[in-house]
Amino acid sequence: MRRALAECENVTRRLTPMESFDIAGLAGRLLPGLSIACVFRGYVPDSQSELFRAAALNRGVRMEFFQDLNSALRWLGAADLPPG
Repeated sequence: MRRALAECENVTRRLTPMESFDIAGLAGRLLPGLSIACVFRGYVPDSQSELFRAAALNRGVRMEFFQDLNSALRWLGAADLPPG
């Protein structure tokens, strides 16, 4: 299982829905089988976030948005991994 964590503060989106859809397709081509947990503090996912998440999933990339690191690590299955 391949997993990634993206962690940012005060994220703002500058993409149109079509650009989000296109980037989800690119992620599917470049990163098939990857699970990505996005910890974006201060960002509230909306319908465009859901479009991106669903489009990525349809192309083989699992993605979810979180407000806190612990929830993201649990979703990734990494909360119980030993450090290192």
